[in-house]
Amino acid sequence: MVIAPEQQAFLQSLIQSGVQLSVTHWAIGEILIAPDKIQAFVQDEDQFAADYHKVSKEQLLAWGCFINNQLCLGTTKLGKQCANRADAPESVLSPHQFDRSNLNCYCHLHKPFCVIAMPQIFETDESLLQSLAQETEFGVSMLQRRAFWGYNRAARKIEEWINEGKIRQVESVPFRFVVCAHPRPGLSVDCQMDSKTTQQSGGEALP
Repeated sequence: MVIAPEQQAFLQSLIQSGVQLSVTHWAIGEILIAPDKIQAFVQDEDQFAADYHKVSKEQLLAWGCFINNQLCLGTTKLGKQCANRADAPESVLSPHQFDRSNLNCYCHLHKPFCVIAMPQIFETDESLLQSLAQETEFGVSMLQRRAFWGYNRAARKIEEWINEGKIRQVESVPFRFVVCAHPRPGLSVDCQMDSKTTQQSGGEALP
């Protein structure tokens, strides 16, 4: 859909006469909109809403999903998302407030005891990998701490990244123990080590 210049001029004249134009987004609700922004909304309403709130599209979609299902962000022992309702989802009023450090996003069983100790949330796999790459070698437990995931989810994600070639396994060490970031410009990675050497260099080994 393309808004012709004469159509924009007509809509602008309506606004000058006191008429307000608005659109409705499935997560945000009603948004006042200028004539020259209508085409952007029609092309990608989620990106438009994300730009409106100055957040990433991924953050907006995650918040919208939380607002709709109102499920706790906690993880069960099986690595699945908790099926309980969050204690106060109605208090998470904007995408900016949707964060794993927000106690309102959890049920009473999974509410963190200390917000200060909560790890940073990463909106994409790429941003999480960039953070882990700073450590050169990392194990499942480090991924758990960084992403606030359960053991099973972290182990599955590491295996997925290895299969996709995003990271690679340290030689002679099972994937669940230590892997290393895929070499990138400015990042030196040495994977020529065995289990004993890895543990001495700070690698993590889980039971």
